[in-house]
Amino acid sequence: MSDLKILIKTTRGSRELKRALAVKNTLAGRPWFDVAKELPVCESFIGKWRQIYAKQGIEGLKSGYKGSKGYLNSEAKRDVLKWLKEQPHWSMECLRNYIQKQHGVMYRSQQSYYALLHEAKLSWKKTQKRNPKADPDKIKETQETLKKKMSQEARHILNKETVVLFADECHLLWGDTLGYVWGPRGERIEVPIVNNRERQTYYGIVNLLTGHAFVMPAKAGNSEFSVRFLKTLRRNWKARRLFIIWDRASYHRGHIVTDYLKQLNGESTEQERLVHLEYFAPHAPKQNPMEDSWLAAKQWIRKHFFQFDTFKSVKHQFVKFFHKLVLKIRKFDWYFTPQFI
Repeated sequence: MSDLKILIKTTRGSRELKRALAVKNTLAGRPWFDVAKELPVCESFIGKWRQIYAKQGIEGLKSGYKGSKGYLNSEAKRDVLKWLKEQPHWSMECLRNYIQKQHGVMYRSQQSYYALLHEAKLSWKKTQKRNPKADPDKIKETQETLKKKMSQEARHILNKETVVLFADECHLLWGDTLGYVWGPRGERIEVPIVNNRERQTYYGIVNLLTGHAFVMPAKAGNSEFSVRFLKTLRRNWKARRLFIIWDRASYHRGHIVTDYLKQLNGESTEQERLVHLEYFAPHAPKQNPMEDSWLAAKQWIRKHFFQFDTFKSVKHQFVKFFHKLVLKIRKFDWYFTPQFI
């Protein structure tokens, strides 16, 4: 740290002074945001010169320091592109470190790194969840089984004698509804939320044929409320046979649910049951179109979060959204293709 203090006292260059102050103040424990605002510089500036100082010492902060060469020759470039293509994922920091460590090059402009990523045919992507327990073969098998059963029911489905419903549960948290807005740089946009963890559970369905949805609030996702939900659906479609598909949660398949179905259906065959349940493959929520309905509703809430001053208003608008939702997604074709329509 003493070498930084000496440079700060002796340098006549404003660039050197900013670099030294940025490194010294953040190494002393001051928040990067505060230091960046004070100098003023961006936080990436601080990161860059801290990295140079760690590897090259005080000489690296001086304007006259030549540093490493500023380009990659053709052989080095091929090596970097090969390395990029072999990585399962990457970050700008990893790329910068690899190039500097392996080839002694540190670009001044971020654009040089972007150009390499572009040449390696990489693009910026949002990460997505994937359950490692999901079995692709089981998912495919389940889709084919459900599609076969629905094709056998095609005439009844089209005549609206059988209603196919994709069912699911959702937990809405007040804190999850916050979205993005434009605002002044360096200032936080605050929204008053009394209890960030306040939550509401919903049961919901989306209709295969129409794309319309229906949701029911519940105190929890369990066998008791699963039966209540099935009874509500039964009342809504009194004269129709219900073909309901949802996930394999234990409370969907427990004795409380199966006892209710036995009482309702009696000894009738699968094709005669008033309410028939089917299940998606394990650990595969993306199979369920109702997941898309939940996502659409939450995205709408996040876009309009500034309108809600209580969680009660959030819940009201969340349910209201489904009154006008008509889901149109190709995922329906996984189970009931146009050739049957």
